[in-house]
Amino acid sequence: MPLLDASELIGDPDFTRRVEVQRRVLSQDDKGRAKLTLGPVQMIDAIVYPASGSRLVPSPEGTMESGDIMVVTRYRLTEGTGSQDADIVTIDGVGYTVFNTNDFAAFGAGFIVATCRQNRLNA
Repeated sequence: MPLLDASELIGDPDFTRRVEVQRRVLSQDDKGRAKLTLGPVQMIDAIVYPASGSRLVPSPEGTMESGDIMVVTRYRLTEGTGSQDADIVTIDGVGYTVFNTNDFAAFGAGFIVATCRQNRLNA
């Protein structure tokens, strides 16, 4: 186990900010079709930093702005499992979808690092 315990930093207001997290649950309607249900929005404390620069991705529908961020938190974010779809993290009005999570419990209790991808259409 590493000798560094970074769990104190996750709760330090000098490093953290409040972000919104929304869970999405997959279910079936009465005809057997997939249905996505949005859960309540929760406010969590997290350290947020860029994982890659913002880039423009051209497509026939319009130009997409895409970029990745890293979110470090004690809240158990998920990229989707079974009947649960990936969480949506909203920062400054911009939504990011969690696509990768890593458990860094060796560096502090309940320490999660999630990579999130922004997908915003610029019409």
